[in-house]
Amino acid sequence: LEYDPNDYPRLLAPILAGECAVVFGARPRRPTRRWEFALPLIGNRVLTLTTNLLFRARLRDVFVCYKVFSRRSLAGLVLVSDHFEVEIELTVKCLRRGLAIRQVPISYRPRGRDDGKKISLRHGLIALHALVAYRFWKK
Repeated sequence: LEYDPNDYPRLLAPILAGECAVVFGARPRRPTRRWEFALPLIGNRVLTLTTNLLFRARLRDVFVCYKVFSRRSLAGLVLVSDHFEVEIELTVKCLRRGLAIRQVPISYRPRGRDDGKKISLRHGLIALHALVAYRFWKK
């Protein structure tokens, strides 16, 4: 598996303790030597930096799969995205609500294309467009 299910209790702990309402996993920042992993890693870092600049956030990993929300944090939240950009929409709407996003280190073993990873430059451009749209036009 790309993500370790044994990390999930660590993600839940801050919410169950009432310390925060939103927790994102944070994948290790170790560099990769394989080209197929390098492009998504660079893209994620660029998009995370863009998110931080546009929304005055301090996030480390916007596109991590593991995201945990309290019921209260999702109350009344209306999502309109139905594709890859839902990652951006969730993050932006939490930030706009003033919800602090806690990040907890998790394990991660990147998948390659042969293992089913289908993220491409196109997905990065879609995410960048969504970031700009949510910053300047979309509510």
